[in-house]
Amino acid sequence: MFEGIDTIDWANLETSFGAATDVPRLLRSAAAEETKVREAALEQLEVMLYHEGERFPATPRAIPFLFDLALAPGTPARARILKMVMHFVGGACNFRDGLSLADGQRTIFAGKERDPQTPKEAQAVHIWRTCYNATRVFVPRVQELAFNGAEDVRVAASLLLGCYRTERRDIVPHLQDCFEHENIARVRAAQTFALGMLTHLNLDSAEFLVFIAKNDPAPLVRVVSSMVLAHAGAEAQKHTIVDALIEGLALCHGWLGIEYRRLPFGTEGLCGDIGRTLTRLPNQQTRSALPFLLDIFEHTEDAALIGVVRGILHAALGECAESPADARRIRACKAALLYNESVWQTAAITRLLEEWGLPSDRDAFGASIALSPESLAEGLHAFREGVDHASAEQYEQALSNFQRAAALLPHKRNVACNVVWNLKVLGRTAEGLAEVERALAVFDRSAHLHFEHGHLLVQKNEFVEGVDACTRGLQLDAADARTRELSREATELTPYGHYIRASAYARMGNPDKAVDDLRMAATLNRDFVNAMSDDVDFESLRSRADFQTLLSTASREDTPTVPMR
Repeated sequence: MFEGIDTIDWANLETSFGAATDVPRLLRSAAAEETKVREAALEQLEVMLYHEGERFPATPRAIPFLFDLALAPGTPARARILKMVMHFVGGACNFRDGLSLADGQRTIFAGKERDPQTPKEAQAVHIWRTCYNATRVFVPRVQELAFNGAEDVRVAASLLLGCYRTERRDIVPHLQDCFEHENIARVRAAQTFALGMLTHLNLDSAEFLVFIAKNDPAPLVRVVSSMVLAHAGAEAQKHTIVDALIEGLALCHGWLGIEYRRLPFGTEGLCGDIGRTLTRLPNQQTRSALPFLLDIFEHTEDAALIGVVRGILHAALGECAESPADARRIRACKAALLYNESVWQTAAITRLLEEWGLPSDRDAFGASIALSPESLAEGLHAFREGVDHASAEQYEQALSNFQRAAALLPHKRNVACNVVWNLKVLGRTAEGLAEVERALAVFDRSAHLHFEHGHLLVQKNEFVEGVDACTRGLQLDAADARTRELSREATELTPYGHYIRASAYARMGNPDKAVDDLRMAATLNRDFVNAMSDDVDFESLRSRADFQTLLSTASREDTPTVPMR
């Protein structure tokens, strides 16, 4: 396995730690049966041979021996070794810098080679080319692993194949064949990423990737293929891309985000990579993703936060018009940034704000939109007072407090919901409709606001529009349930949406659909049976046997959780 390793003058070859005299020992230890010995050796080799994007003279000389290890069936760490070689050949290979090579070598692969400008750059290019050429001979064997290896090996082998653009005529059809025979979503996602690396700027597999983005049964694969298309410049597929990216944002803090982080290119998190990807698309089309970005913004940490902020700024500020809706959206986005502590503790984000012409000082940023950190305390106090008044059924006082909170906290969706709800309870339907339409311009992803919109429309006898609003809210609520990994459970809002839609159906003369929705509401929350028994909206249903069957299951001990009127 290590034939000829001792004939190499390792002492005259450099690594990140100096002379490469330890490399032969570490390569042999990487084949050890003892896990601790093997893992320690691989960790040292990774740092010595590829450190912060830099390769070293010892790197290409170690590659044949690493391949000997990776191609040997009995090697326990085959996937890790293949991933290591991928870095030697292709750099970081992630969405942060697009799909082209990292480390400043993108122009080489894009067919725009230039002469090195410094001796250090000349050496870096020479070492990289040596690494590339030292590994090309192993491509057929890597292709075999991409088709027949274990799951982790198939992932790593596929991504390594994505680095060999000079061999793309053979590799692209092979990866497509692997994809069509693959059952594991995680592996198909890696194959999709590799195809993107190979097709960047050429897009000879764009049609295949578009088909994946539209039709693959796994959300992970649809989202990754859409990011690949965006980074590869598939101009004609923007709507398909944005739809899949929105799906990814809706699920990024659940199981989908966990699966994504298991991929070698997913270390910065799904929401961050989607945020970065959105900046590759026209601003007008990415605006539909803005509510999702704001939803996940408060729950995002670490490196992913930078990508989310990039997406928010691009969607909110890029090529923005000057309509009142645009102004409200921009102010809500800026307020969300102002009140997020992590934004002001991350140097990369404050530099990003400067790039967009925004103040990087928090106080100055707040002053630019007439908000300050003190406004947060005042707004939260007003909100708490509103909750107390509403609990005591003092709705006028509650409304006053919620309106004050909304002025101070324009990015808080629950504040807007409470303003609308109190206007509805007070019977101020026209004001409520105007307020909910303003709120939906900023919080279009709020199921609660859509339900309140539907309820207000029903009160105005606009039943068809009320049904549409409730249906939209139920669709959003189902997506939110999947995001929280509660796909088999109802959220507390779901029965409310069904109940309001049932009211609209009953009053517009569609009793069958009304009973269906009431049955769903009662199944999800028994309290709604009590509500329907006294609700005048359902007078037309009282002679129906199925309605009476619903009422006969009522337990009159409790009152509805969500006030109906």
